[in-house]
Amino acid sequence: MNPRASAAAPRGHTVHVVGRLTPAVFSFLYPATQSIGATGAPQTVIAIDDAFARANLGELRSDIAVVAVPDQASPWARSRALYHHLMDVSHRTRIAAMHLHGILPGLAGARLVRQLDDRAMQVFMSPYSSRALIGHSVLQPLLLGLVRLQMRHSRQQPIVNLKLDARLVQSLASLPVRVVESAAADVFFDTPRNEARRPLLIAGGRDEAVLPAARFIQLAVLLGDDALALGFNWIGPAQTATENAFRAAGIGHFRTASAAERAQRLGTAWLWVSPHEERGFPIGLVEAMASGLPCVAYDSETHRDVLGDTGAGFLCAGPAEMMQRVAELLDSSELRRRMGEAGRAAAAARFSEKVFSRRLLQAYEALPGFSPEPVPHPATPMPGAASSIERTPS
Repeated sequence: MNPRASAAAPRGHTVHVVGRLTPAVFSFLYPATQSIGATGAPQTVIAIDDAFARANLGELRSDIAVVAVPDQASPWARSRALYHHLMDVSHRTRIAAMHLHGILPGLAGARLVRQLDDRAMQVFMSPYSSRALIGHSVLQPLLLGLVRLQMRHSRQQPIVNLKLDARLVQSLASLPVRVVESAAADVFFDTPRNEARRPLLIAGGRDEAVLPAARFIQLAVLLGDDALALGFNWIGPAQTATENAFRAAGIGHFRTASAAERAQRLGTAWLWVSPHEERGFPIGLVEAMASGLPCVAYDSETHRDVLGDTGAGFLCAGPAEMMQRVAELLDSSELRRRMGEAGRAAAAARFSEKVFSRRLLQAYEALPGFSPEPVPHPATPMPGAASSIERTPS
């Protein structure tokens, strides 16, 4: 693509249709809107209005219009509501590109494509955690039919943020699939390591899911020998019952929201633990690697893809092996240092904001007004404290 010609092209409006926001989706949406906004292209985000969305969408760039869609009683009603708000946006501005973040947003976007029959519009589809969804017989033909419908459009591109999803989505779409993995913010790479005096294990999550916290509590109880004097911290939101369980197990709980706060907490820990199988992109594990923390993770496909042969940590079959690997790391500051440095280097090469931006803009390269490299712009912080969604007229 000719950068000069691209820079001279008119700016096109990009609309992100999200549905219910999840940690996996936001770990991609946030840096995506940052990268696209850096080119000067206007953007709108349409999302279902719920607590997680209100706590996070307020952190998007101030020049992004956020349309909060009231939640509905069923998935199909949500899809219809998304479609009506999407159609309303199309009445106010010509949409140059749509990025459909999930199955239900995909249905809403496909309906708009049929309605408008605008063959210049570009459609990007990201079916998050598709490996978990495709196993269901009802959803498999649904996704297949959706992608095939989009293939009727002259300009469309599947994008996934997990390498493991690429082959599956490609087999359904019969099209090349772009892999654009989520990014760790620069602050994780820049925050210096300063280990606490007392051995400290850390884990966390972006939502109030019970299972990840329960697995960490179990590990804390198994390692809770007073003679070891280990400390345990959890960063992220939690339900009231989980908070009570944290206190009973002697686990510190910090509702840190911003990237800078998370980076500070990670910087004092001795190691990171991912004791459960994750659906979607493991952003917590990636941020720990970027922070220079050695990692102990449950041996799942997703964790194996990220840690692999990086030398950044251990993959474990279960709690017993996790306890053994934790003991090895606690006993050796040299091993912690070596693995931490390896993780930071691996994360910089694969999960930095710069790498993300380059790959995303390559996937968007045909979009009017986009250039291969973003233009300089004032830095916008990664997600911080909770705030209300800025609503636009609908």
